This record gives sequence, structure tokens and C-alpha cells, in this order.
Amino acid sequence: MIDGLALGETMPGPLIMVVAFVGFVGGWTKELFGPETLLLAGVTGASIVTLCTLLSSLLFVLLGGPVVEATRHDVNYTAPLTGITAAVVGVVLNLAVFFACHVLWPQGFAAEFE
Repeated sequence: MIDGLALGETMPGPLIMVVAFVGFVGGWTKELFGPETLLLAGVTGASIVTLCTLLSSLLFVLLGGPVVEATRHDVNYTAPLTGITAAVVGVVLNLAVFFACHVLWPQGFAAEFE
């Protein structure tokens, strides 16, 4: 999973790339169609996971988009969303600092900067 996250963060479309990678590895390791067809099992796993991820996202955007747009000028909806946006920015910043500390100081802060 860490390899998938690293691959996904270096290229566009990280979510789809990570789920496709995990689906491929899952299909490969579970030997869905037997030990002689590992590649087919991996490709099938990746395809199913990618299709399910794309369809759910697409349906959410197509069905939820008009509802969100209808609430654009309603303060009862925009005020909480402003707070949620600020919280998400804080979570992303916290995650960036967490990863940076673990990459730059893998042995902790007592070790030298790498």
C-alpha cells in the first residue's frame, strides 16, 4: 500500500492509480483463476476496482452537482462548508508536515538531517 501511495502521489490521478495497483496485487496474490493465470487475475482485479471507483465518483458528481449548485447562495449551507474547507486545509498541511518529518529525519529528530 505504501508503494501504491508513493506511486500515486508522484503522478496525476493518484486515487485511481492506487486502487488499480491494490486491485492488481489483490487479484495476483489471491490467484483468482488459478496459479497459472496470475496476470489475468491481476488485470481483472485492477479493472473491477477501477471501474467501481470511477462509477461511484462519476455518479456522485453527476447526481450531487446540481444539488450543491442549488445551495450556492444559501448561508445555511455555505457557512459550514467554509469551516469544513478550513479544516481540510489544516489536515492536508498536518499530513505534509508529518510526511516531511519522516522523510527528512527517518531516525527521529536526534539524528542528522539527510
